[in-house]
Amino acid sequence: MSNESIIKRERYDYFLIWGNGLQYRGQILDFLREQPDIKILKIVNHKPKSIKKLVRKIYSHDYAPLQHLKVKTKYLLKTTPEVVFIFIQNLDTQESYFGSGAFRHIECIRIKQMKETLRDQFNPRIDGLRTEEHVIHASDNPSQVDVALKYLGFKNGTALFRNVPNPFLSLPHYLPKFDHFNIQTIKTSQLFGRVIVMKKNRRADIVKLEETPQFSCLKGDISVYEDYLAKYSGWLLQSDYSVDKFRSLAEKFSYLSSPYPTAYILVKEFRPNQYLILDGLHRASIMKYQGAKMTPVAIIK
Repeated sequence: MSNESIIKRERYDYFLIWGNGLQYRGQILDFLREQPDIKILKIVNHKPKSIKKLVRKIYSHDYAPLQHLKVKTKYLLKTTPEVVFIFIQNLDTQESYFGSGAFRHIECIRIKQMKETLRDQFNPRIDGLRTEEHVIHASDNPSQVDVALKYLGFKNGTALFRNVPNPFLSLPHYLPKFDHFNIQTIKTSQLFGRVIVMKKNRRADIVKLEETPQFSCLKGDISVYEDYLAKYSGWLLQSDYSVDKFRSLAEKFSYLSSPYPTAYILVKEFRPNQYLILDGLHRASIMKYQGAKMTPVAIIK
């Protein structure tokens, strides 16, 4: 690493868990959740048709010499043909130059250090020493994130994560665009959630809050929510959900209090006086569990 000034700014990055590291998925996610100024935006499970083609795509924008990469990634061709992409918002990027000559490039020091910490912990070992059969890969720069997202079918690349700022609402990146909204206080009993079911003729059911896995978790039946996440996380559920995160949120939850005064539950009327939650099912479940009779929401038109 050079002595040139560290460049601090915000950017997107990703971590990729290879097939030989899938058993450590939960521990890797917990590690990332604990890092300051790192926000997990999307988790995507992926089963490539060819590990060889995936490796070629991932390393096509790498800075290392091609022959070095062939040797470096040979072991991956024998790993389980399934990977996990973890896309993050890096709120305190510390960029500096690495390498030399034609292979000199900019990387984020923090991402590089996290990657090496995870490799130290989870890479296979021989005689107590860490091998270079890496369980995890990480992006060097935002252009690689764009390539990975487009490879997975997200045509807009990193633009997927950019919402037009709204001074009145906190908006998640995955929410469809809308033209109008109203802030209104409605009965909590008028709120409904969408729950994945994967039955023959449909992928989800619309249910009352007390019928959701989230509400079951709050009542003490944690296994219902654990099983739900285990079945769909990374596939149909691509946001960063976990039982521990949810229970921690519930313990200290105070709706619309600082620092989230604009984090309204976002809903759409799907039947007369009945509202489907588009964002905020966890928060609404907590409100219901806390006994709230009325809930302020943003109704999207």
